[in-house]
Amino acid sequence: MECFIPSSTKAFSSQKWFDRSCADACRTRDRAYRAMKLFPSLHSRSVFFSSRNRCKAIIRKAKRTFINKKCADLSLSPTDKSFWSLAKNISNNFTTPSFPPLFRSDHSIANSPTEKATLFASLFSSNSTLDDSDTPPPPVSPPTEPMPLPIFSSRKVYRVLSHLEVGKAHGPDGITPRVLRECASELSPVLARLFRLCLKSQTFPSSWKHALVQPVPKKGDRSNPSNYRPIALTSSLSKVFETLLNCHFLHHLENNSLISDHQYGFRKARSTGDLLSYVTHIWSTSLRDFGESYVVALDISKAFDRVWHKSLLSKLPSYGFPPSLCSLLLSFLSNRSIAVVVDGSTSEPHPVNSGVPQGSVLSPTLFLLFINDLLNLTTNPLHSYADDSTLHSSTNFHSPPNSYSRTFSRTDLTSSLNSDLERISGWGGSNLVGFNSTKTQFLPITLSTIPTIPSIQFQNTIIQPSNSINALGLTISSNLSWKPHIQTLARSASQKLGMLYRCRNYFSPEQLLRLYKGFIRPRLEYCSHIWGGSSSTYLLDRVESKAFRLIHSPTITSTLPSLSLRRNVASLSLFYRYYFGQCSRELAECVPPPKVWPRHSRLAAASHQYCVETGCSRIVRSGTSFFPFTARLWNSLPASVFPSSYNLSTFKSRIYRHLRSID
Repeated sequence: MECFIPSSTKAFSSQKWFDRSCADACRTRDRAYRAMKLFPSLHSRSVFFSSRNRCKAIIRKAKRTFINKKCADLSLSPTDKSFWSLAKNISNNFTTPSFPPLFRSDHSIANSPTEKATLFASLFSSNSTLDDSDTPPPPVSPPTEPMPLPIFSSRKVYRVLSHLEVGKAHGPDGITPRVLRECASELSPVLARLFRLCLKSQTFPSSWKHALVQPVPKKGDRSNPSNYRPIALTSSLSKVFETLLNCHFLHHLENNSLISDHQYGFRKARSTGDLLSYVTHIWSTSLRDFGESYVVALDISKAFDRVWHKSLLSKLPSYGFPPSLCSLLLSFLSNRSIAVVVDGSTSEPHPVNSGVPQGSVLSPTLFLLFINDLLNLTTNPLHSYADDSTLHSSTNFHSPPNSYSRTFSRTDLTSSLNSDLERISGWGGSNLVGFNSTKTQFLPITLSTIPTIPSIQFQNTIIQPSNSINALGLTISSNLSWKPHIQTLARSASQKLGMLYRCRNYFSPEQLLRLYKGFIRPRLEYCSHIWGGSSSTYLLDRVESKAFRLIHSPTITSTLPSLSLRRNVASLSLFYRYYFGQCSRELAECVPPPKVWPRHSRLAAASHQYCVETGCSRIVRSGTSFFPFTARLWNSLPASVFPSSYNLSTFKSRIYRHLRSID
């Protein structure tokens, strides 16, 4: 690589549009201002106004000239990377993002990049350090079907190398993914031998266990180092090895149904939208049947950073891991170190003895195995997307209950949830997992007017009921109305319209449309199948209308499908996947049963063979939820849109053409 591959050093000071003429104009303006303050008169005031206006004009001209030159360069060598980079720079006024001054625990301030990197490294290493010398691992289940050892052939290694994403950052060794992909045919036999040697010797190379960590901000004050998440950059060769191991592990775990059906994170054919589809269906059905639901959103402190290695390794045999793979994973987890990179400065290496590195290929699967027994511990359903866990329980009645029945059911719900929370707290204590009771949220979902204050306790803390909670990016209110969530979406997307406003003088309408589809429209469509039946979606149409006015090209925007059309296509595509069982078992059971026609009629003859029962929703909130609302769209489709066998892409393209033709 040093001899034959050109390289460059990244510069952390971006090119500025503020040139010498701008600086001279600012100095002239400042001198005129000081003269006006010292010798106030009509003449000095006129000179200052003239200097100020001239300074504004020079700065505006310099900035416009600089951006126009950038746009000209972009048109000569158009690439997606340069286009999105220029758009972000224009939106950020060509300012270089950097970490603000950070406050230490003793209230001193870290200003330089070296000080910030050292502070982050100390914090992240302390978060990933556990004192478990006197703590035995928890008891585990007996071993299951043994897992066969993986086979590392040249063909498998070549397949992984040829699909590497070249845009990904490299690790401490400096070997970029592009080198591995371009040289896949030459490297695959050599790497296959290396991986077989690692498996035979049950050793993970020590050079692959050092990671460069990039702090990524979370919500909250950015001057607080605790509000950052450590993302590890590991060796590209290590990622290839981990990818082969991870595929082998998941194949065994999924085929033997060893991972809880309540876990939706990091698994094939499962997503946040699938989990929200299931839980919102359960809660809306409860409201339809005169019942109510109690929801407790748990918060695990430093979930990935605090994984106890001894407990994780003790659980692996119960999932069929043979001793050789357990020893290899022990080598993978032990003697790891991290170094933090901030604005080009790298800290000293710091050792860690717990957690799974965020950014590693194996980490998600290992975390699922670590937390898997928790999901089967409670009597009420506990659903998770990785570490975001939600405990909930619902009641149902055949008719409107009286106050005594309502109070009795609430007492039963409270007692049942408190018992489960005690079990969860006990699991956390035996696995050295800390739950943040102050961030735990409790939401009663009900339409009843009978007042009550349930006493939900978790780790000796009473959880006060909330009016709404945020679950996986979805704002869920106590009456299951989606208007507050849609208002939040419209507000967030409206703030992003400033990018179109700042770029409208430099980009063509086609490029502005790309910005809208890449930056703004995704905010208007996240989990739209959940809330798409709400009557408040007109708020999102207003945001799109504002965006179209900024693009200012009716001929281009008229070809864009409407938001309602895209929501219907997305909902029907998910319903199609659920109908044919390409989802969790519990989600497939939520699909309405096939429709039985009482007699042969023209309506029955015109319907397709996949029609389902729509039933009676009784209340609007249930009728506009995902399954009832989409089932009515599903039954209205013609038989010609359904492929002869399961094919999601074909079905999606056909329903898009069908709905577009009748829109």
